[in-house]
Amino acid sequence: MIVLLREDSEESSRLVVRLVKNFSFPETFEKGSHSFLIECFEHLSKPLLIKELLTSLPGDPIVVDLQAMGVNLVVPMFQQRKLFGLLILGERTIANSFSREEVDQLNRIASLLVTVLENVKLRKLTEELEVTNRDLKIRVLDLHNLFDVSREVCHGLDLSHILNSFLLAVMGQLRVNSASLLVKENETSNFRVGYSKGIDKEKIAETLIPHQEEMGEELIFDNQPIIISQIPDDGRLYRWKKMISFLDGKVFLPLRTKGGMLAILVLGAKIDDSAFGQSDLKILSVLGNELSAALENAQLYQNLAKKNEELQRSYEELW
Repeated sequence: MIVLLREDSEESSRLVVRLVKNFSFPETFEKGSHSFLIECFEHLSKPLLIKELLTSLPGDPIVVDLQAMGVNLVVPMFQQRKLFGLLILGERTIANSFSREEVDQLNRIASLLVTVLENVKLRKLTEELEVTNRDLKIRVLDLHNLFDVSREVCHGLDLSHILNSFLLAVMGQLRVNSASLLVKENETSNFRVGYSKGIDKEKIAETLIPHQEEMGEELIFDNQPIIISQIPDDGRLYRWKKMISFLDGKVFLPLRTKGGMLAILVLGAKIDDSAFGQSDLKILSVLGNELSAALENAQLYQNLAKKNEELQRSYEELW
């Protein structure tokens, strides 16, 4: 017995082997064109013996393959007057041919099989919809959290508070086991780990990324996440790959404004070891844009506060 089920695409329709019992068939049958066979049974809408099928489709290679395989009877399965698949039976173990009652019984079995397969298909679709709905609920929650993080970051002026809150938020949003932020040193313009969560302290002390002009900064797009594993070993960004991998980084995000690169965000592996998807990278990019603006605002505020203190001291010295 063989069960073939129909699969439709924009280009064509074909019959796919779903069940085989005590049959062997040539590769040409499984990969061949089934259009004539589909059209034949949609037109005739009844079971056919192989000799009848040879008369209806003389010379068709698929039918010739069926005959060579020892097929005796082909029973079509329909759903709403459309061919759903074929139930193919071989030679009987007894000499008698199929009686009309037996053919009618096989027709009923074929109809029952269609119902069962459709129920299985609907159950699978329902399970997929439940998973999709659950994922959508998670994404909606992520968007609410993203809004809260963005609001807190954009309205904050305490740099230390901003960065610590941001790292915790990113780890929660993307479900990663570590996060670190390399910030630029004023004296050397090199980058060192300024804030981190889940990173070994020894690695933090040993990590230094030289000034970006030496590192091929022109190859990095503004605030776009870069997956470490996708960086080739023979390119200019390999130095980034090597240094950030030392922090167990899987993704890094350059944070840059018009004044240049302000910081580098490094994220470790996801808690469930899954890959970073496009939705993860989009969330990270949005948060990166918000943080870049917040960092710039915080720096301007600190510079303003510093100048205000200098003016205050000068005023006090005068009086």
